[in-house]
Amino acid sequence: MKTILATLFLVSYAISAFAQGGLAFFSSGREIAVSTNFERKVWGEFRLSTKPYYTLFEDARVAEYKGIPQLIGNANIMHNDQVAMSLGVGLGYSPWEGGEGGLGFVTVPLGIRTAPFKNAPNFYLLGEFSPKIVPDGEWYYVIPAVSWGMRYQFLKE
Repeated sequence: MKTILATLFLVSYAISAFAQGGLAFFSSGREIAVSTNFERKVWGEFRLSTKPYYTLFEDARVAEYKGIPQLIGNANIMHNDQVAMSLGVGLGYSPWEGGEGGLGFVTVPLGIRTAPFKNAPNFYLLGEFSPKIVPDGEWYYVIPAVSWGMRYQFLKE
């Protein structure tokens, strides 16, 4: 866990020092995210879960693991001064799958964000529906993930 936190700190520091990036927290999976500038039309994000995902399917093996990395590409589909909506697609991979070489999945996040405080324009509140589509042989499991979150945008002057 210390290695994960140290890596996230270094990545977020690099983004804040050299680019216009952001740092976010999502309640579902307690994901920590580092992103590029989400004010642009297309932007990227790296997420790491800190707790297992909940699922309705007991044998959907991805639900048993935490520390799952995800790489996501997003596009802003609606954006104005008060609210923005984005849609993305990403890949996640759990390398800790017992003896089978790992377990990959696809995620399709649909999110909305707002900056509710005029005196903190770089702070955002988030809401997101991000289902995880997990292949398992001939079947696919869908793990519905609905979360709220917070994001801070580092702006380079």
